[in-house]
Amino acid sequence: MPLTVIIFLALFTGGIVLAFIRHPVWGMMSYALSLYASPAHNWFGSYLPDLRWSLLASLCTLISIFVNKSHLVPKTPWLSTAPAKIIICYAIWMWIQLLWALSYEAHIEGTILITKYIILYYIIYRVLDNDSTFFTFIMFNLVGGFYISRRVLGYSMGGRVEGIGGPGINDSNTLGMHMSVLLIFAGMMLLKKNTLFRNNLHWRICQGIILISAVYIANSVVQTISRSAVLGILSGGALLMVIKHWTVKKRFYLYAACAFIGLLYYAPYTFWERLDTITEAAQGEEIEGSAYSRLVISKAQIEMFKENIFGHGHRGTAVLSPYFMPEEYLSVFEGKAGRASHCTFLTTLTEQGLPGAILYVLMVIWAIRTIYGYSKDDPVMYLYLMSTAASLAAIFISGIFVDYLKVEIQVYCFAMLASLQDYQKRLRLKNYWKDYGE
Repeated sequence: MPLTVIIFLALFTGGIVLAFIRHPVWGMMSYALSLYASPAHNWFGSYLPDLRWSLLASLCTLISIFVNKSHLVPKTPWLSTAPAKIIICYAIWMWIQLLWALSYEAHIEGTILITKYIILYYIIYRVLDNDSTFFTFIMFNLVGGFYISRRVLGYSMGGRVEGIGGPGINDSNTLGMHMSVLLIFAGMMLLKKNTLFRNNLHWRICQGIILISAVYIANSVVQTISRSAVLGILSGGALLMVIKHWTVKKRFYLYAACAFIGLLYYAPYTFWERLDTITEAAQGEEIEGSAYSRLVISKAQIEMFKENIFGHGHRGTAVLSPYFMPEEYLSVFEGKAGRASHCTFLTTLTEQGLPGAILYVLMVIWAIRTIYGYSKDDPVMYLYLMSTAASLAAIFISGIFVDYLKVEIQVYCFAMLASLQDYQKRLRLKNYWKDYGE
């Protein structure tokens, strides 16, 4: 048996064991492993049984939460959090849409995925409750991002990176967006001071891992040559300029300058050539074909929405596109001509209709209100708020140009933001009883 297989099994099993004997957050190590080093997407998968590794990890983590319930921090019931209500309503609406969905097979698949995200949201919300669990969870994802970035570095086919990554993140745009979020996480963790380890050497090791991961992840973002991902990460950076904590101001500007210089020096010509199409379009020059096709799709989706304001079901855009778009803008997949959505909001508007669009807007409003209403009293936890806020901004802006309705990492961010909101409530209650209690 190859050493890689042994390491995978040891880490996967170790994470589940630690979830029961230490803290459920360790179950997320096994879950992250099944995403970033998915056996189904790696050569060593042929040596392992054909299991639903991510499902197994999430179920074990879920059980460990109930086993360790008495040892976990009491939190606001997850069902009373805004994201939980919105995701549940969205899932219920999609189940109702089965009655008229244009593609039953695609719709049932999408509905099941959104329903699974309810469980994923609960798990992340429940296990993230303090500095240690937030940091541990982010570290799992950064190490996973490093693993994929190593594969991207060895990509030798030329052009954009395609087919590398775990389930749901193996196309260039989605991988670029996902890695952009991880790069934001890494950047914020480099600003963090040691509040976790008594031995400073352990902290230095963690910082070294974060720095190395950040460099490789940044390279993977560049190699995807995704314009939407670049716009997303720039938007996240712009938001950080506004909401940054004063305690990290100097280091923030220093690291941002280093990152910018590194990008200018190391990014290949193909990266700048593709990004140049954005400035050309902004200056009113001829729009590149890929960008223009998105305008055609968007106009078609508005017409599709007018046909049925309650939505056509998941992948309804692809089903209807031959009737609403010129043939030259269609793609052929598995013998069928069609074109999928390239805008997250228009996806939910066209496919889940007015109810889906309202839920989408409500989620955005909740996120904005929570971010700008968050107190800066605790600089340690506020750093996680900065990470989550910038990540959501990156996902939202990227989603204007690519369909990211089903991407998993935004569920992470919603759960993280809800957990931070709960932490702030608990902190305020603690301070209240400290000041006014007997």
